[in-house]
Amino acid sequence: DESAFVLSPASWHKAPWWSKGQLENIQRLILSTKQYFNIDDDRVYLLGISDGGAGVFFIGTHLVDPFAGFISIIGHPGVLFNKRSYAREDVEFPPLQNMSTRPWYLINGAADKLYPVDTLDPYFHMFDKFQVDYVSRVQPGMGHGVKWNDLKDDVHSFVQDHPRTNVPRSLYWQTTPSAEYRRSHWLVIGRIDETAKQACVNARYSSENLARSQTLNFEISTEGVEQFT
Repeated sequence: DESAFVLSPASWHKAPWWSKGQLENIQRLILSTKQYFNIDDDRVYLLGISDGGAGVFFIGTHLVDPFAGFISIIGHPGVLFNKRSYAREDVEFPPLQNMSTRPWYLINGAADKLYPVDTLDPYFHMFDKFQVDYVSRVQPGMGHGVKWNDLKDDVHSFVQDHPRTNVPRSLYWQTTPSAEYRRSHWLVIGRIDETAKQACVNARYSSENLARSQTLNFEISTEGVEQFT
């Protein structure tokens, strides 16, 4: 799309996509771009290919507020559960249930020998269990490589159909006592029980007419959380 701004950051072995430094890098890139250009806050998307696709799963479970949706192409979430990927002290295993806060478009190759499609099935079952809004596309004949012209129309359609929802009626967010990323939209996890292995909040509100209502009704359940706003 000629009207889109495209940022193409890089990673390397000392700064993989699944690291705290890259989370900070992505945020700085977005903020600096917005300082110079008129960027629609509700039309910012994260797309990654191969390792970048795995990085999309990492960033999309830790930092969601800047993005309207996530697109992973020939990526595999299993990369993030490889202990060698986490031989660093500044990262946390990805809480995949956090994916439920945004729409996802997942593209994989039917002939991909590095990440065979059937190895994704256990993750798709988890996504279904967590009520993740995702579309999985298996591209016939595609291996672990990308021909953008074969994919761009569907990717553009996904982007056009999924602007960011500013005030979602339901939110789930999971974190750990040592994690820094505790915010999703209007939900911020504050104090956490230090003995808890994980902390999560599941919240939703209801109102017959949000524009006129003076009060909102919240339903909230928590685990390992002592304070939130």
